[in-house]
Amino acid sequence: FCGVVSFLFFLSVSTSCVCVPSCFVGAAGSVLVSGTCTRCTGGTYFSAGATLCTQCAANTNSSAGASTCLACPSGSTSSIGSSVCTFCPAGSAVISGTCTQCPINTYSAARSTVCTNCPSGSTSTAGSKFAANCTVCPAGSAVLSNSCTQCTGGTYSFAGSTVCTNCAINTFSSAGLSTCTNCAAGSTSAAGSSGCTICGAGSAVIAGSCQSCTAGTFSLAGSTTCTNCSTNDYSSAGSSVCGHCAAGSTSSSGSSVCTVCPDGNAVIGGTCKQCVAGKFALAGSTACTNCTANSFSAVGSSTCTSCAAGSTSPSGSSSCTSCPAGRAVIAGTCGQCSAGTFSLSSSTTCTDCSVNQYSAAGASVCTACAAGSTSSSGSSSCTVCPAGNAVISGSCQQCAAGTFATSGSTACADCGANQFSSAEASVCSNCASGSTSAIGSSSCTQCSIGSAVISGTCQQCTAGKFSASAGSTVCTSCSSNTFSGSSASSCTDCDVGYTSSSGASVCTVCPAGSAVIDGTCSTCVAGEFSTSASTSCTQCGTNTFSLSGATECSSCPAGKTSVAGSSSCTVCASGHAVLAGVCVQCDAGYYAAAGSTVCSACAINTFSSAGSSACTSCASGSTSAAVSSSCTVCPAGSAVISGTCSECSGGSYSAEGSTGCTDCAVNTFSNSGASLCTDCDDGYTSVSGSDACVVCAAGSAVIDGSCTQCAAGTYSIAASTSCTACAVNNYSDSNGATSCDACNEGTTTESLTGASTCTDCPAGSYIDSESGECTECDGGKFSATSKSATCSTCLAGKHSDSSSGSTSCVNCVANTFSSSAGSSSCTTCEYGTTSSVGSSSCTDCPAGSYVDSVSGECTECSLGYYSSDPKQTSCTKCVANTFADELGSLSCADCQSGTTSAAGASSCATCPAGSYVHNGQCLVCPAGKFSAEDFSTSCVPCVKNTYSDEGSNSCDPCNSGETSVAGSSSCLACPAGSYVDSDSGDCTECAVGTFSDSDHSLSCTNCILNTFTDSTGSTGCAPCEQGSTTAGIGATTCAVCIAGNYINGGGVCTACPVGTFSASKSTTCTNCAANTFNDNEGAISCDSCGSGETSVAGSSSCLACSAGSYVDDSVPAQCTSCPAGTFSDSSKSTSCTDCAANTFSATTGSTSCTSCEDGTTSVAGATVCTNCPAGSFVDESGECTQCSAGTFAASSKSTECSLCSAGKYSSANATACTACAMNTFSSSSGSASCSPCEDGTTNDATGQSTCSDCPAGSYVDSESGECTEC
Repeated sequence: FCGVVSFLFFLSVSTSCVCVPSCFVGAAGSVLVSGTCTRCTGGTYFSAGATLCTQCAANTNSSAGASTCLACPSGSTSSIGSSVCTFCPAGSAVISGTCTQCPINTYSAARSTVCTNCPSGSTSTAGSKFAANCTVCPAGSAVLSNSCTQCTGGTYSFAGSTVCTNCAINTFSSAGLSTCTNCAAGSTSAAGSSGCTICGAGSAVIAGSCQSCTAGTFSLAGSTTCTNCSTNDYSSAGSSVCGHCAAGSTSSSGSSVCTVCPDGNAVIGGTCKQCVAGKFALAGSTACTNCTANSFSAVGSSTCTSCAAGSTSPSGSSSCTSCPAGRAVIAGTCGQCSAGTFSLSSSTTCTDCSVNQYSAAGASVCTACAAGSTSSSGSSSCTVCPAGNAVISGSCQQCAAGTFATSGSTACADCGANQFSSAEASVCSNCASGSTSAIGSSSCTQCSIGSAVISGTCQQCTAGKFSASAGSTVCTSCSSNTFSGSSASSCTDCDVGYTSSSGASVCTVCPAGSAVIDGTCSTCVAGEFSTSASTSCTQCGTNTFSLSGATECSSCPAGKTSVAGSSSCTVCASGHAVLAGVCVQCDAGYYAAAGSTVCSACAINTFSSAGSSACTSCASGSTSAAVSSSCTVCPAGSAVISGTCSECSGGSYSAEGSTGCTDCAVNTFSNSGASLCTDCDDGYTSVSGSDACVVCAAGSAVIDGSCTQCAAGTYSIAASTSCTACAVNNYSDSNGATSCDACNEGTTTESLTGASTCTDCPAGSYIDSESGECTECDGGKFSATSKSATCSTCLAGKHSDSSSGSTSCVNCVANTFSSSAGSSSCTTCEYGTTSSVGSSSCTDCPAGSYVDSVSGECTECSLGYYSSDPKQTSCTKCVANTFADELGSLSCADCQSGTTSAAGASSCATCPAGSYVHNGQCLVCPAGKFSAEDFSTSCVPCVKNTYSDEGSNSCDPCNSGETSVAGSSSCLACPAGSYVDSDSGDCTECAVGTFSDSDHSLSCTNCILNTFTDSTGSTGCAPCEQGSTTAGIGATTCAVCIAGNYINGGGVCTACPVGTFSASKSTTCTNCAANTFNDNEGAISCDSCGSGETSVAGSSSCLACSAGSYVDDSVPAQCTSCPAGTFSDSSKSTSCTDCAANTFSATTGSTSCTSCEDGTTSVAGATVCTNCPAGSFVDESGECTQCSAGTFAASSKSTECSLCSAGKYSSANATACTACAMNTFSSSSGSASCSPCEDGTTNDATGQSTCSDCPAGSYVDSESGECTEC
């Protein structure tokens, strides 16, 4: 124990007590107080020389005896003189050294030095401790002035908003809403509106703004469209209703004015319709008026035009009908012209027919009298001019001599050549055989010798023909090998070596190349030749030839040969050649084509065998030298190139017999002279035609035979045959990699190998810390950025899909909601309720509206619809004859009386004239009825002979020629065969004898002359059958024209003239046939001409045939000359007599026959006498008889045969005697044969009459027949 002012001071390293001086500076945290050394308490500290302990400053502290104060730990505070610091509680923070409560919209944990702001759009109370104490400002409110304040009407906000957004144009909201509602149809609003304004009547909401309706349209209040005014209504701009057009005016739908229906049109059934042809109307008319009779109008006329002169029309006509030809307008009526007069169409008078014309009643033209008939002016028929006369210059005149005419002729015809006539003849007579006359002759002339009547003309016989007597009718042709000049009476024989054909005027030399053989100039056959005037042809020599008719022989061309008498040369065959005139075979290695004169050597790379016609090219891949008989195959490793067998270069190859070296394929190679190519080793490649292979570098690999760069996501080393895929979470990002890189931190290949990139985990997913893979956010959660560690929860009114990772939460669409946070889907509002976008609940739709199925919004019912209860999904259409003219109607109102509406109408319509109200409907008046006023309840039927179309406000009268019954929709034309009766107005059938041939007729027409009808209602008159006539017009029957008469050109039954006849009902008279006649008018038949007489057709008399001619029944109307070889010696012959044997007649028309001269004969009917040939004679009977054996006749025309002299003989018919052969004899004249010499006798010459004995010492040699010495 130390002194009083001392105290024990224990060192930390000492266990002993030490005395120190009392209250030294800093001693044990004490101070000297009133002389006493006092220790400083906690919260204070001492300082050197201090007599007092000093309090610790605020936010510091000390324990007892401290020499200094310590600062408070972060997040804590203390007051002045504190021995301890107090941590700031949660909800507060040390701010400016004071633990201050966190203000609103912030929060803090315990020991905080700062208050953290709540997230944007959320608030908190002062002193909030946690982030969870920050409340998101709900939809319909926003954080304004640090307070979650409800949005005012006309604005909206989503949950967590810091501002309230103005509603868009044409939307609205009340206070505190999360969305704006579309204005009801027909209403609008400005931006930021709390309500909508209904668009007034005469306006409509168009393109989002309330716009005034244009002229021609109208609208009720609350309309979304301006409705076009109906047809025949109109409006000015901004109208709420349309006005109705004045009578006679119309408008189309949507018109601002009405248009007066113009001239030529009328308002009918509410439509401005063009007046039909036959009617007219002035502007503003409500009906079209029929034109009066004899006037007309075209379609759309305002007036009617009077018919032109000569035309008429009934009332209501669209045109005037020209008074047809054969009628004329007289006193306004189209009347028929009388017989003998005519008129053209549109005439006002009928004109008399001219001289030599006639007409029946109603004729449009006068008909010229039939040829050969005449008439006076104004005639109804014509008179036929009689036979022997003709109508010349319009009058019937007598024919002169040399002419003739049948009845009804218009000219006197000249008698034909070889005919004649006297004056006023009806026929011409034929000239006698062998006589002729010119045209128009009154007599005939006989033909002279050397001439003949040919084709009716006396002509000189032409050269080559002759006539021997006058009056001949034919020139006889000269026989073959004779000739004559012109006008000849006989023919002359041809010279030797000359010939002629029958009828020749000269003889022709037989030309070179031909020869006269058996009297004929015959062409030399091929292989022979001749000169001019030859009598035989000569054979061609060896190696020459000739064609038929050759004048000399030609040498065979080179390469050809022939034998004697050839007609052609033979080509030396192929493989042979003509050498020294002989066709020789070619040796092997040579060739020759057919007709060659030399064998040619085969070229290089060709060959041939003996007798070849050509050299054969060596087979492909073979070669040969020139003049070869075979080829050599080129070996493997070589090829025939440019005709030579050459070794293949490196990079190519060939098989045996190749014609070219083939490049080695890709990935193969070869050395020079190779027969095939070698494959490259694995990992090596080559191009086509290579002599070596190349290694595939690292980063590439041999794939499908090609060194291909490895794709991104793979790698390789050198000489690889494939690329290796990068391992999971490794990658190569370019082609041609030799290795792979590891993925950067925070990226992944998502368990895939072969990646070319590493991928960040995308928004909507997070990186799983264990697997390192990207995992999608669950439904009701989301992540907005990539590389997220967790997913956030969706707020109420939003959702995220449960099937895939979401990057944000989506507002529930209109008419759906989600009531809690973390929803994976939204729930559809129940029927009749709706919600805005991002809602957490749904609201009921009020009465007068419905939930639109497309927009899902509460929508006011349209005009014409209503709903009486809330929560409706549709509005009900107003029934027919009710209407709703306001949007959002709760019910429909009934239409006023006299108006109607269809179902769903917004207004009711007035029923116009031309229609009527029936069972609540405005119906168009049916065709055949009309209503003249608006508001009609029925339609009135049209009266008789009027009609109406559907929707008419009046009835129109029927057109001219038409009728109708009451209530008709159209008028019917009176059909052909009837007419409109002017008194009754009905269609009435035409009486018998009359007709109408078209509809719309007002009267019937009389049948014209030679037509009739025997029934009522006829549409035309039937012509009288052929050969019948009528007494006049309007006939009901016809009368038959009797036999002997005919209907002439004027339609009159007239007697047939002489030379003609007819049966009953004839329209013409028939000429009497040739060889018949009659000489009375009105004949019903003709008489045959007498025997030997003839006539032409239409004759009134017959003509007798003269001697030398006869009547041939097969050749009518003329006398036929007796043919050559016959005669007639009297007139009126019916046949000709054959000339007797040994007489003849050489010409036609002979009256007798001529005896044959000596040495000639003829058969009966001969035209010439024939010479008896040599070897015969004319016997006593006049016939040619053969000479008997032993006699002969050396020339023709012999009258006897001569005896053969001794030493000669002949057979029958001989022209000469033959000398007896050696060792034969005939001893007397007239021998028929020769006798052999007796044995031992002989003669040594021909023609002997005796034989001589062989002398002694000789004998008759049996072979030679001569005396031979022994």
